[in-house]
Amino acid sequence: MKAFTKLALVSAIAISSSAFALESADDVALSAVTGQDGINLTIALPDYVAGTSHGLTIGQVNMHDSNGFGALTDSGALQIGDGTVGNRIEMFCTDCTNGAGSQGILAIIDTSGGATGTTPTLNVAVYVPALTINVGKVYVADSNGTGSALDSQIEILDAMTLSLGTMNLNIQLGTEVQTLGSGLTTMIKLNTTISNGLTISGFKLNDNNGTTVGGNVLAGGSILVDTQTIKGAGDANLALVAGVDVTASGLVLTLDRLGTVGTVLSTTGGVDLTMTGVHLGTAANVGDTEIKNLNLNGTQLVVSGHN
Repeated sequence: MKAFTKLALVSAIAISSSAFALESADDVALSAVTGQDGINLTIALPDYVAGTSHGLTIGQVNMHDSNGFGALTDSGALQIGDGTVGNRIEMFCTDCTNGAGSQGILAIIDTSGGATGTTPTLNVAVYVPALTINVGKVYVADSNGTGSALDSQIEILDAMTLSLGTMNLNIQLGTEVQTLGSGLTTMIKLNTTISNGLTISGFKLNDNNGTTVGGNVLAGGSILVDTQTIKGAGDANLALVAGVDVTASGLVLTLDRLGTVGTVLSTTGGVDLTMTGVHLGTAANVGDTEIKNLNLNGTQLVVSGHN
């Protein structure tokens, strides 16, 4: 029995020593990345196309409105995609290197009691690689109001593709200490430069009813833009500083900076929007359009529900 007791004691000491050694090694590895102890969470995306890209798919998204609007009280819905290939949400990367230099999506998680020990904060830094996002067609549909049953779908937007460069964002829960340029504290802060800006391909807004002009009934058409690019004014990339907060009034998006530095009253700064291959109706291409120095810095958007 004494021999067994000694063996158990030695084993316990050995296991404890190994555990402390493992903890120290983890702390060193994490501090090399974050500058302090913490947790690294890496999401390695599954194969999208084997050997060439990695990503995720969402077959269909339905947003139900159970009471309609005005005199039109029948329930309706917005539907994105139908689950088929080419008509679903797809997010993938070919070079999945994120802004921290690693592969996939990286979240670095740290906590602090705050400057006084009474204002604890959970800080999550997220690094996302450059993504291509295919968005399925958008429909308005009839809904049963209580579940996913939809019918009478009418397409209002065609499927399109968004191309995004690498992005970094920082989330703080508990006590928010991160601020925007205005000094406003914010729960989620996006402070990043999207390499090569934002590109949208295949935007197509449909008018299904058409109208009557001079006694002639004209069939419905569409506004089609082959390619749209959004970059900083006079810049090859797109700088973005924005805050996201949840208030009693709803979700608040504060656009601190979009594009190059400037204010809404300045004649410089903001973004350049270029639209190539603009089609109106079913007619041929009417040409290209450029909007220079679109300045939205300081804009706030509030999203809330209603009865």
